[in-house]
Amino acid sequence: MSEEQIESQIEDIKKDSEEKDYKDYAKKLNLEYVNLKGYPISPDVLNIIPKDEAVKYRVISYLRAGNKVKLATPDPQSQKFKSFLDIIKSATKFEFLITITSPFNIAYALKLYDLIKPEVHREEDTVDIKKEDMEKFEQKLRSLREIKENIKKVSTTRLLDFLLAGAVKTEATDIHLEAAEKEAIIRYRIDGVLHPIICLDLEGAKSIVSRIKFLAKLKLDTSKLPQDGKFFITSLGSRIDIRVSTLPEVYGESIVLRLFDKEASLLVLEELGLGKKHIEQIKNAYQKNHGLIFASGPTGSGKTTTLYGILDKLNKSGVKIITLEDPIEYDLPGIIQSQVNPDANYTFPVGMRSILRQDPDILLVGEIRDLETAEMAMQASLTGHLVLTTLHTNDAPSAIHRLIDIGVRTFLIVDAINLIIAQRLVRKVCPKCEEEYKPDKLVVEEIKKALGKSITIEKLSRGKGCDYCNHTGFKGRIGIFELLELDDNLKELTLGAAALERIKKAAAKSGMKTMEQDGLEKALQGITTPEEVWRVVRE
Repeated sequence: MSEEQIESQIEDIKKDSEEKDYKDYAKKLNLEYVNLKGYPISPDVLNIIPKDEAVKYRVISYLRAGNKVKLATPDPQSQKFKSFLDIIKSATKFEFLITITSPFNIAYALKLYDLIKPEVHREEDTVDIKKEDMEKFEQKLRSLREIKENIKKVSTTRLLDFLLAGAVKTEATDIHLEAAEKEAIIRYRIDGVLHPIICLDLEGAKSIVSRIKFLAKLKLDTSKLPQDGKFFITSLGSRIDIRVSTLPEVYGESIVLRLFDKEASLLVLEELGLGKKHIEQIKNAYQKNHGLIFASGPTGSGKTTTLYGILDKLNKSGVKIITLEDPIEYDLPGIIQSQVNPDANYTFPVGMRSILRQDPDILLVGEIRDLETAEMAMQASLTGHLVLTTLHTNDAPSAIHRLIDIGVRTFLIVDAINLIIAQRLVRKVCPKCEEEYKPDKLVVEEIKKALGKSITIEKLSRGKGCDYCNHTGFKGRIGIFELLELDDNLKELTLGAAALERIKKAAAKSGMKTMEQDGLEKALQGITTPEEVWRVVRE
């Protein structure tokens, strides 16, 4: 008999002995024993417990029947396992049944994780708000006020479903859960402004946090490190992606859920709030077969929507368009979309190099964050590619300074840029409760000072507040813009890395309308209010 055969026999004897001990242990605890070797565990059931937790707590989920899930562990009486069981119970809606297995079987089952595709989709990754539930919710979610009243009556197990349905109903873009010393507050961001919804006691907050983490495939027992994940909502045939971000704070964790309706119809450029002159400038910029178009502004200012609107104009047969995004916010038919993945070392610079080997005509680069990505985008725009990208700056002239600050050579900036679009989103006056009013003298003077012309302002519009607009006086948002093209004077100032104030003065002299001016013109048209414009541009 060979040495390998002897070792195999010894291993079998150890396994049999171990198995007998754990069968006796199961009998003593009056629990079922299960041999996992060869057991037909489906991937979606195995993934009910993420691999990291399965390794750490020595537990395998191996069978599901309806709402009941069987868990196998060698030591169900350990405090470590009991603590994890409490966490997973609060994170899911399952009823867990505990069985005994041997450490050998746990080791065997853990290998199954490596045979599953990394992105296997769990049924539990989706919150399915059924039609009958949505109809019940609809009766209780007619306004933000009713959501606040009814959410207090919802059980903890249904709370997340109710919060998500309420967010969809009110067209919220984010749900914020923030821990305090003795409670946690949940707020919706609607039309760019946060609204408090409910305060939860610490136990209720802990339960909903665990549920969110489970859905987003985050580590359930980690609260001292930031984590990112995602899950989905399905309701009435549509799917909404939920991006989850957790951040440790003094009293626990701050969690933000961002909602992306990938099936929502994209807005065309003419619907974004751009004036006729703006549309003409953008058209001139994207009709060139090379060069760079920047959209600048803070997070949530609508930059990606504007660039997608331009891509919609360019998306024709005979043209190859590739995007590199983080994350992909909307599905664009006919366009190749690629998402960066820093964990796999697929960064913007790495993605840029790969994209350029694909021979595209037009590129969209999600964001310029560093010198390498910036210079690659510039070089691409100078070698026969039209490049669309974003930059985080306060206004259009600041985009030039931002590029200089990160180290881009000034001659590249001058040669590459076709157009810089800076933008913000302002709330629109609610059409249901709109009223005209006579503005204060100081407001009139401020408007005239900004617009720089003699105009008569007798009346403006505002919303009184109603259930339709959640008593804010505003419903929906529209963009305010400033567009900057580099004329000879601006190019000369850029080459000399002139001070930002000089560039701003030259931009104004070249005829650039500022975001404040664009917004105030919309206020004079009754679309928004001067105070809303100043809130956004002066914050």
